[in-house]
Amino acid sequence: MARWHSLGLIVAVLCISAAHGQYSYHQAWSSMLTDMPDSLPGVQTNFWFPEHSDLLFPAGAVVETVVGVHNGGSSTINITALAGSLNNAKAFSQHFQNFTAQEQHRLVGPGEEASLNFWFQPDATFPAREFQVALSMFYTAETGRQHATTFFNRTIDVVEPHAWVDFQAIFLVVLILAGIGGLGYLAYLGLVQSGWVKPRKAGRMTRKVETKKKEVNSDEWLKGTYYNQGARKASLKAKAAPVRAEAAPVEESVPVIPKKAK
Repeated sequence: MARWHSLGLIVAVLCISAAHGQYSYHQAWSSMLTDMPDSLPGVQTNFWFPEHSDLLFPAGAVVETVVGVHNGGSSTINITALAGSLNNAKAFSQHFQNFTAQEQHRLVGPGEEASLNFWFQPDATFPAREFQVALSMFYTAETGRQHATTFFNRTIDVVEPHAWVDFQAIFLVVLILAGIGGLGYLAYLGLVQSGWVKPRKAGRMTRKVETKKKEVNSDEWLKGTYYNQGARKASLKAKAAPVRAEAAPVEESVPVIPKKAK
């Protein structure tokens, strides 16, 4: 039992130490964003946003930044991290969000170039409005001194996230169609009142169809049926049968009585 208790204490201490170290790490980078070290002469940077070149960043969306670095100095630099913050556009000292620093550990020698990727995510609760974003690259020289170069520091717009179905646009289209239909109906009523158009009669329009009566044989409707064929066969048999002659009446013979000789 004591063994498991000791193991639990060790795990708890390790978790607390890791959490404290992570907090200290982020706290250190947050303080560096407010107290930036100077840049090293000869180090040049550029940037581009592959999917948001218009600088419209949806709230809650992950934004990718590509950083290009050219070392024009005489010593090798070690790029240690990329970090940034989202600030008030009218008062830069007011920080709204510090983006998580991303470690790099990339060596760039004199005259060499490198490209790095940095991702940040504006908070999903931010309203659609104007902000200022500052993104910086932290690196050390061969002397061990810390330097930083801010490669992006501009005003951007945080916009509402894109929806699969734009209900506002659908409602606007329906409203426009309803308005066009209403105007068309009013125009129709005006033409009817002015006499340019005759109103349609209510009810269904019917056509009178004249039919000619035909005299139909009583047996005509039986043509092609079993009964009609049976009657026809009977009549044919009657015509083909020979006519029997009527027997002549038989006359009764009278016996002849011979006369006696005198």
